[in-house]
Amino acid sequence: MLSRSTALGAVIALVLASAVSSQDTEGAMETVEITSSALSGNLIGDTATRTIMVYLPPGYHTSGLQYPVVYWLAGSDLSLADAFLQGALRSTTRPQLDSFVESGGKEMVTVFVDGYNPFGGSYYVSSSATGDWETFIAIELVEYIDAAYRTIPHRESRGIDGSSMGGFGSMHIGLRYPEVFSAVSAQAGSYDWTEGWGVSQSATWEGGATAEVDPEDWEDMRQLPFPQRAWFAQAAAFSPNPDRPPFFLDRPHQVVDGQAGAVPEVRERFLEMDIIHELDRYMAQPVRLGAMMIRHGVADDVVPVEGARSLVARLTELGIEPVYHEHSGGHGYSGEVSNVFFSENLSFTVPSVVGRSTWGRIKSQY
Repeated sequence: MLSRSTALGAVIALVLASAVSSQDTEGAMETVEITSSALSGNLIGDTATRTIMVYLPPGYHTSGLQYPVVYWLAGSDLSLADAFLQGALRSTTRPQLDSFVESGGKEMVTVFVDGYNPFGGSYYVSSSATGDWETFIAIELVEYIDAAYRTIPHRESRGIDGSSMGGFGSMHIGLRYPEVFSAVSAQAGSYDWTEGWGVSQSATWEGGATAEVDPEDWEDMRQLPFPQRAWFAQAAAFSPNPDRPPFFLDRPHQVVDGQAGAVPEVRERFLEMDIIHELDRYMAQPVRLGAMMIRHGVADDVVPVEGARSLVARLTELGIEPVYHEHSGGHGYSGEVSNVFFSENLSFTVPSVVGRSTWGRIKSQY
């Protein structure tokens, strides 16, 4: 596990472009580059300079008010450094957020984060192979956003959201940092790996094909289809190995006598990182999340709905009552549902005293 620096001075940020509107009916979408000390020095040599998108609601530039912040984590293979994705956020997502406000929704700042790396995704965990993503998001990025924008710098006014890989990431970081975030929304994420990644996953996802693939270098890795690269991405996140270049990971499956099978000790490392196991560590902490929402489609053919149901059942056993939305669709995300949830569960009031005395309380059991 990499060290967790909380110094804002270690984060260098540059606003590259903005679309500021003086009209109270239109928000703005800014592009920001941040160089992270927590991500530097990762073994795969991935860049520590990350592109972030920040949505400012319609009233931001004229009201003088402070706003709650929602951090949104992207799914696999999505890079905010991509001009096409930036364009989509400006042309589609910004108007959708504006429309939410116009229809009576509360104004919030939204920070869009991607976990993209050469494998396609970091899964937003702390890994020697891919970097300390937890510290980057929960400490460095939050400190930067609070310093650069008129936010309400308090846990009760911070939420974290995500879809697919980002759904796992929002739940993972939310459970590990309830002293930073008070509300978590997770959509189409994978949470229970007891019976396999995502529960009842297909043979391809369970590694039958991946175990037979042996890329020698990054050029070979880039040629692999997404499901196979995704398995390598997960291995780099959940079972890193500094002694195994060039990918620095232990694979959860191997071929023995012509048959692909699981490697028990690596499989156990994966299992230890699922959200069901994370709950046990969460319950040992003195700080609790204020609200939690899980949304999943019954027709999801990427991450079956059983994993979400399993998580809800375990939360209920622990006396936690999440908001659960089960819909008829597939592997997707609804910004409207998340916006309503955060409007109802974040504080829009600036507290009389703002402190962060619980920040930096790193969990020794991690």
